[in-house]
Amino acid sequence: MPGIGLGLGLWLSSTVLSTPVITPVAPFAATVAPMACWSLRRVNPSYAGNCLMASGDVATTNVAYGFAAAGKDALINGAALDALYTANPTNTELRCRTLYDQATVGPYNLVSTASTTGQRVKRVSEGVGGSPGLRALAQTQGLTTNSAASTGPFNIGGATDNLTVILSLAICGWGAAAPFGTSTPGSASNAAGTALGFGASTSEFLSLAETDDINSGEAVYGSVCILRDEINAMFERSTSWNRLRTIALKFEGQKVTGYMGQTKCFSYTMSFSALTGVRLWLGCASGPVASANAEIKEAIVYNAALSDNEILSIMKEVGTFWGALGGPIETLDTNLLLWGQSEIGWLEQDGWSLLRAELASLLGGSPAVHRIPTQANNFTAFGGSASQQGSVDTGSASNYWRVYPLVAGAPGRGPNGTTAYNAVSAYATKNRRTIAICDWGQQDAAALGGVATAATNTVGNPLYGTATKAGFKQAVKDELDDLEAALGHPVAAVIYNLLHLQTPAGSYAAGWETVRQAQIELAAESNGKILLLWGANDATLRDYIHYDTTFIQTKWIKRIARKAANVAKPSLGLVDRGPRFVSASFTDGTKTGIRVAIAHVGGTDISPSTGISGFRVVDTGGVKTIASAIRETATTMLVSLSASCVGATTIQLPYGTDYDLANYPVDNASGVNWPVEGFGPVTVT
Repeated sequence: MPGIGLGLGLWLSSTVLSTPVITPVAPFAATVAPMACWSLRRVNPSYAGNCLMASGDVATTNVAYGFAAAGKDALINGAALDALYTANPTNTELRCRTLYDQATVGPYNLVSTASTTGQRVKRVSEGVGGSPGLRALAQTQGLTTNSAASTGPFNIGGATDNLTVILSLAICGWGAAAPFGTSTPGSASNAAGTALGFGASTSEFLSLAETDDINSGEAVYGSVCILRDEINAMFERSTSWNRLRTIALKFEGQKVTGYMGQTKCFSYTMSFSALTGVRLWLGCASGPVASANAEIKEAIVYNAALSDNEILSIMKEVGTFWGALGGPIETLDTNLLLWGQSEIGWLEQDGWSLLRAELASLLGGSPAVHRIPTQANNFTAFGGSASQQGSVDTGSASNYWRVYPLVAGAPGRGPNGTTAYNAVSAYATKNRRTIAICDWGQQDAAALGGVATAATNTVGNPLYGTATKAGFKQAVKDELDDLEAALGHPVAAVIYNLLHLQTPAGSYAAGWETVRQAQIELAAESNGKILLLWGANDATLRDYIHYDTTFIQTKWIKRIARKAANVAKPSLGLVDRGPRFVSASFTDGTKTGIRVAIAHVGGTDISPSTGISGFRVVDTGGVKTIASAIRETATTMLVSLSASCVGATTIQLPYGTDYDLANYPVDNASGVNWPVEGFGPVTVT
């Protein structure tokens, strides 16, 4: 069977790859001269032509306007624009008809995409940041390099095609057909606010407001991303408008690299048809593609794949001039895949919205947290499901993930695995960081504890006669491989909930312990990909096994959210674990007392003070009877035994199912308290 796919590294949607120290370089001082340059300032020091042609919306005569002064960095002649605006008292706006190319290759002037309208010219008094710009205020407003539908000089996607585009702009609002100019986010759309495109009908490459979440109740707004399913890579996400940003895209064949401010954000190989000799669109307005509700300040195109350092150097000069440089960003756009057995179903039902809100709050208030549903009703595949099927079902228990030919049948996915795989595959091209939340082990623990018998197999117990610790671990490994194959990239992490108590105790205890040890081993073997969540040893139950609503909503989701937030944004450094074991030693020569020392992570003390549950002590004679377990100090617990230990002695916390949940030791960490992390069996010294 295949391995777990460990050691592949974490896949991060728009992880900061580098933040070097950069010296600004003027666009026309680069190692390659720009192929095209459009701006509301003079970028080319030797350019002697006009900046743009505009008209009023009532006085529609087109007039060309130059710059206010000689030399580089002179802005468009604002006084002349003011005169045009006030010349007719009924004018309400100025419309750009042509934006002239300052490079010497073409010229490739940008012209309005509609015969009577154009992007609105924002004068200094109106522009974001106190500078002029061009802003789309309706669906039809955009600029393109050629009025013909199929001709132009720009090539991307071919094996030898190289192109670099640098764009400085203000992101002003929701970018779909409406509402434009709004100060608050609008409604969801699958393709909104495309600022940069190529081709006869605009093959979109840069979106300023987008969501592809399938649940309309979880719409997200204000993103900056590549708008193609092959990438969908995020530069940033924010629900605040009028953000000044400088962005760059470098095309090298099918590989696209994105930059924002002084940060290289991502680099991915895409899959799209080569576009040869096509036109470029700025602001976009073609067919169903939405114009960007953005105020464009400057755009520069190089017919070359510039180096990372040179791109960032040019961006520093451009962004500094327009006040649009921004700082290094950390993208937080994250998919949560709820993955596993029935406990995950209760999380979905009782806590999903709260989990999403909690995680978004921890990440800084951004709502960019998505669910990957794996059933038609948006619920994750779950429900009494085992990780593996050992024998052919003879009854109703068909909820299992893997099929192994231990009795009969071909290896592969079981019903739950197939359902999940198909649903996750639909998101395979949505290359966001994915964090899986997993709870596997409940059904398997029953089988490993000897509950699966010939009698239970008659009603379809899928694990009868086949369950082993090794088999359980392999099933988890295989399913993780399957999941990553469906996603098309490694998961950032698997948050694996450690098995909690199940009642009644008895034959389940051994199986429970076997699964818990297997979980610990899986995490240790995963090179950091599987993160154990010691988050349920103090759970309260709704039945004999499942957490109740109160525990899910007040403790479990908070613990999961902190673990996930640290994956999405490691710099947070949130407390996501409880006190850790340090040592266990006899208190004196009678060997009737054991002192367990712990080290706190986020708390300073533990409770309860008496009646602590969960310990198991074993000597050469077998399991010892524990008389009491108490809090001795803030960092020690004292376990008293009914009789002296003989020979080598071990202590463990917790063991199986034989302990009282209400009295399991927890800390007093702020936000949410954490259970003492399990350990052992360890040797008592």
